[in-house]
Amino acid sequence: ASARGIVARFSALALVCVQVLIVTGMYQAWAHVERPALLTRTSYGQALLVKLGLFALMAIPAGLNRFVIKPRFLAPEPADGVAG
Repeated sequence: ASARGIVARFSALALVCVQVLIVTGMYQAWAHVERPALLTRTSYGQALLVKLGLFALMAIPAGLNRFVIKPRFLAPEPADGVAG
């Protein structure tokens, strides 16, 4: 398997995993936190806020990888003798 193929498959799988995490996380929040004010008043809500913060920090390099690094990696290589 080529590196380009691996990157493309991993990127697609990672996107699906993130979407599943978001959907299941929203369901769990809905099931365990009756109203938004309880996010800061219950241990579950506080743990959820910490996890959301960590997820946001993780999303920064993931977005950089998805929208900057991956397109550059998968871009066609220039032909020999072409300046650029």
